[in-house]
Amino acid sequence: MKKTLFLPLVTLLFSVFAFSQEDQSGKDWSVAFTKSHSFIENVGQFDEFQNDATGKIRFAVDFGATRIFFGENGVSYNFLEIKKKSREERADIMNQPSRELEFHKQKERLAGKYLLKSDEVNLTFEKSNRKVEIKGINESPDYHSYPVNNGKETSYVNHVRGFEKIIYSNIYPGIDIEYKVHPVIGIKYAFIVHPGADVTHISMVYDREVQLIDGEIQIPTLFGNIIDHAPMSFAGESESNIIESHYVINKNRVGFAIDNYDLSKTLTIDPWVQTPDFPDNWDCVWELDTDASGNVYIIGGIMPLQLKKYNSTGVLQWTHNTPYDTTAWLGTMATDD
Repeated sequence: MKKTLFLPLVTLLFSVFAFSQEDQSGKDWSVAFTKSHSFIENVGQFDEFQNDATGKIRFAVDFGATRIFFGENGVSYNFLEIKKKSREERADIMNQPSRELEFHKQKERLAGKYLLKSDEVNLTFEKSNRKVEIKGINESPDYHSYPVNNGKETSYVNHVRGFEKIIYSNIYPGIDIEYKVHPVIGIKYAFIVHPGADVTHISMVYDREVQLIDGEIQIPTLFGNIIDHAPMSFAGESESNIIESHYVINKNRVGFAIDNYDLSKTLTIDPWVQTPDFPDNWDCVWELDTDASGNVYIIGGIMPLQLKKYNSTGVLQWTHNTPYDTTAWLGTMATDD
């Protein structure tokens, strides 16, 4: 007989989901339904987001409400807020008089839609190496699939890899950039300045004017400021060998000023970027089921809607991403044993 798990949907909608079960060895496990904290390689699914500032997009971090695209020329921060229309707003739309069937259908679509609000911030590495090598480091054991729309039809790319971090090698002469996901919020980056390289070559240009407040860079968005926290810099391999450093800005250009240090050692300039917080990030669960082997399938989220598979011990196997259609309702999920 097919094994199906039923949970009251109302208890899942506005909370981070934790599913617990007993694996085949008799051990309990639990997971939280969250977005991936890996750098996902671009094999065509993110091409529509590239622009002159980013150049060709190579990787992306997808936090749901916040997506960060890493291109050969720069970085793009994309923010999307999704709010459901209130009952009153939907009633006002539906109460508008209409006699034509097509207009009535249009009203139904409007009444069912969510309110979408978005913003985009672009950063360009000015006068950087346009043939920079960008590599993913420490591949994640799970993989991803995404839709790709060529304007005529939608296909899917599968077995898309994710990585723990990425490195831009020689973005400036003798200088690398390393990106990681910050454990709390946002991303960490570090400029690795190899012996003999010139720190003044580093120039990050934003598509809007920025401010320097209390040693931090503040970049305005519709959802609050992106905060580039003051850097901690050190020479050599010991983080205790602190070198005084601070940002230097000129309208929308950001660089670094560094105190004297031993130029025969590698210098690490290590800030971290805090993106606006979206407390309601729709990490919600719509459906879940298991198969005969104890694998667990969970579908949830909004943008993107995600189907995740976990094995019987709670290890994530893959994530399937698909746009959420706000004109229709999600049907029942069924799992083949």
